[in-house]
Order: sequence, then C-alpha cells, then structure tokens
Amino acid sequence: MVTVLRSMSLVEVVERINSWAEVAMFNGQIGALAQFGIDLKAHLAHYASSVFEGKRFFAQAGGIFLDAEHNQRLAHSCRELRFEVPEGFKSFEGFVRFLSDIEQLVIAVNSAKDPKDPDLYIRSWLGRGIRSTGSGLHVRSWHADPAKRIRTYYGVVTERWPSYLPINEGEAGTALLCRRWERPTRKSAPTSAKCGANYVISTMASDDAAMVGAKEGLMIRTAPDKTVYVLDGPGQAIAIAEHGAVTTPNPESADILRSTTMTWAKEVVAPRLGIPFRYGDITEERLYAADELFFMGSATGFAPFGEVWDQQPDGTIVKRSIGTGQPGPVWAAFREEHRKATTGLDYHDHIALVPSSRRALHSLAERVLDQLQIQPSA
Repeated sequence: MVTVLRSMSLVEVVERINSWAEVAMFNGQIGALAQFGIDLKAHLAHYASSVFEGKRFFAQAGGIFLDAEHNQRLAHSCRELRFEVPEGFKSFEGFVRFLSDIEQLVIAVNSAKDPKDPDLYIRSWLGRGIRSTGSGLHVRSWHADPAKRIRTYYGVVTERWPSYLPINEGEAGTALLCRRWERPTRKSAPTSAKCGANYVISTMASDDAAMVGAKEGLMIRTAPDKTVYVLDGPGQAIAIAEHGAVTTPNPESADILRSTTMTWAKEVVAPRLGIPFRYGDITEERLYAADELFFMGSATGFAPFGEVWDQQPDGTIVKRSIGTGQPGPVWAAFREEHRKATTGLDYHDHIALVPSSRRALHSLAERVLDQLQIQPSA
C-alpha cells in the first residue's frame, strides 16, 4: 500500500504496481483491487443500490421490537428494487427468515459484550454487488440472462445508541421545515421501499437542520397550487395532535415510507388508549395550529417537538411554537405504551425473543452455518 510504496525506489514502485492483477485506489491507498476488503466495483457503491432495515433489540423485553413487520418491509423493498434473490435461496421470504437467524446470533453475542448497555440497534442491509461475469459499474442492474444479473450482497451490523434524536426529559425538540429538499413522488423514486437512494435527500435535510441547530428536519412536498404538505421526518414518521385526536399522513396517498412504529401506534396502541388516530393531510398551516407534534420511528422512539423553524432566503429563521412548546399528554401516552413494550411489561406479541442460553445459541449457530454451508474452523 501507500506507506510501503513510499519506502521503495521509483523503479521498485512501478514494478510492484505492475505485478498486481488489477490496480485501484481507496482512501488514498493504491493497491491490488482484491486487497481493500471492500468491493470497489459493487453497484451499491456507485448508484445507491441498497435497501435496509433498522430494528431495536431491548434486553429487558428479551427481543426485537416489531421484528416481523420489519422483515415484511425488507422483502418488499427488495422486490420493489428488483434485487436478485441472494444465491442459495429460492425467495426473499426464505432469505429473510435466514437473515433473522443471523440477526439473532449477532445480537446475542454483541449484546452480551456490554452488560451495562445491552440494548442494540440492528442494521441489516442488502446491496447490488457485481455481475457474475463482470462488475457493477454499468448503470443498468438487470439483464435478460439471469446468469449475467448483478448479485445481491447482504450484511448485519449493530450499534449501541438509544436514539439519534436525543431530547432531554421534559423538553421538546426543534424541527427545521426543510424547503431546500422535497420528498419525491412514486413517479420519481421508489418511495415505498426503504432504500439508500431515498435516504440521500433525508441525509441532506437532516444535515441542514443540524447546521442551524435544530434537532431534526421536516420533509415537505409543494403542490401545484403552492400548498405545502408536511410529510415526515428524514427517517421517521410524524403525527400531530388536535383536541386529543392524532393525524398522520397516509403513506399510500402521500408517497412516503410506511413506518412500522407508526403502524403499531395507529393500529394497536391507539385503540387500546381510546385515542382517535387517523390518516390525513397535514398542511403547513395545520401544523402550526396543532396542539402537539411528535416523531415516531425505530431509531427514534417517540420524540416530542415543540418548535418548528423556517429558514428564510436571507438566512434568518422564523420560529413557531407548536401548542405550548412543551411535550404534550397525547405524546406522553404513546411514549408510555412504547416503554411498556420495550421493557417487557406489555405487548409481548410484538417482541421476537432472542435466545440467550448457551444451548439455544449453539443450535442457532449450527442452523446459520448449515444454511451458509460454512464449517467452523477447528
């Protein structure tokens, strides 16, 4: 690599580079393409060809929250982007069942590494790699010949953080109304899939919010008649409370991703609490007149927002309070039910238990290795 090459003479450097089958550069290091540990020709590295899910493992509950719902959405995302079923599997449903085993094994091991902080965020992802007969550098990913289609890569990683919207207890966050970046419609993006391409805009909007000191952004779409509709957060669903009733944008008609946490809140929690929870359009004016605003998501949990900022063309920011500007009772009711679910006090049917005993882990590892056709080294 670079440090090694610098210690050689120019002639030696040229001879070393020439000896490599194929030369490439990554992060300032020049070397043989195969040495970098990442496939630099993978389609996912050049065209945002990836889908993913973010789940939560809660140690007190002993499992993954809304696991089945996340799995269903992942399979949908794969089909929506026309991914190839990973080698060795007949369907995405079968693959996702296998991926669940992988997730449980990774969770069980990684969670135990830090008993003081055992909860985990789990990111499972798939991406287009390279063709079996070439690279993934061509913009087209599909081929009439199945043998020449781009293969699907996949992986599972975990992280330890409770929420990427840390808001102090008793406080409400600030949200920037992102006018610079608007949500695309289903005619310009695969809006129902949780895919990397859609999150490019989310990333930019979230960064814009952070740059002015807001906690998160609010994504919008402007209609032909100039009406501004507030749709969601960069990575979360949103809801407003009006006189004790909750409204959230309809994922189908609004062309936004269906949130697993929002669906759980609407279909499971709201009926139990007796709180009306319906789909409806949220215009900019309706947002400002609401009693409460809160965000919902697997990575977020339930987060209250008490102020919306609107950045003007000259850079100044107009700040508007939502309701009292403080966390409201409707948000608190849903947050409490979420706490019960994630601490194992209630909603047990919505937790996929992760095995923790040595015997169960051994059985799980054997099943995973058998499907991977990998034998553990002695």
